[in-house]
Amino acid sequence: MSGIFGGGGSGDAGARAAEAQAAANRAATAELRRQFGVTQGLLEPFRAAGERGISTLEEASTVEGLDARLQKIFGTETFGGLVEERGRAVEGQLAASGQTRSGTGLAEAARVPTDLGLAIEGLLTGRTQDIVTGGQNAALGVAGFGSQNSQSIANILQRTGSAQGQGIITDQQAAAQRGQNTLNTVAALGSIFFSDPSLKENAEEIGEIGDLKIYEWDWIDRVKGTIIEKMSNMGFMANEVKAKYPQFVQEVCGFLAIDIPSLLDHLEANA
Repeated sequence: MSGIFGGGGSGDAGARAAEAQAAANRAATAELRRQFGVTQGLLEPFRAAGERGISTLEEASTVEGLDARLQKIFGTETFGGLVEERGRAVEGQLAASGQTRSGTGLAEAARVPTDLGLAIEGLLTGRTQDIVTGGQNAALGVAGFGSQNSQSIANILQRTGSAQGQGIITDQQAAAQRGQNTLNTVAALGSIFFSDPSLKENAEEIGEIGDLKIYEWDWIDRVKGTIIEKMSNMGFMANEVKAKYPQFVQEVCGFLAIDIPSLLDHLEANA
């Protein structure tokens, strides 16, 4: 049957195989996107902290910003305690050297708060820079992973397109081969003509030859476009011929066909 109508259960095997490949590729793409989302979520706190750190560094890079940071440092209890401790240490050193009242001693004592404030500010700036660097690395990591994912997804989509294209080509090649097989079958049949009632409609009796009725009919839509449509639409019903002269009827591709020349010779000889 498939040899006549060009269909059959495996007519779309290439398309089904391509769809299976496409389904697997869609699953792989979804997993890549999921993995990217997980990675992005894990790195997001570092990226966000780095972004906040950039604002802090920008603020501290100006005179006003540095002054504000130092004022904030000076206003803490921790810094006040450090100033007192450092001051006592400096005074002890100056006393030991006899410079408590000298200009050098006074200048040294005056520098204590400023030196400590700048040291703490530098320490905080260094830690902020570390946070910014971590944020930059996180952003670069997300970008790099995203780029790799995008390339992987692009490769998967390309393979999907190739698989679907190959599936179409495979089915077309199979259809062409089935068409050639049909032509080969018809050529091998020689004088055999399809006359199965299931292939006909609007059949009307128009005469008789011997004890067999002659009909005229239309081929059903399923036959149109096939080699059967090119055959005569006038003749015998294969089931009636089979009932009386089964030797002239055979089944081809699931349908009854008649050896018309041999049947006519027999009818003429026995007229």
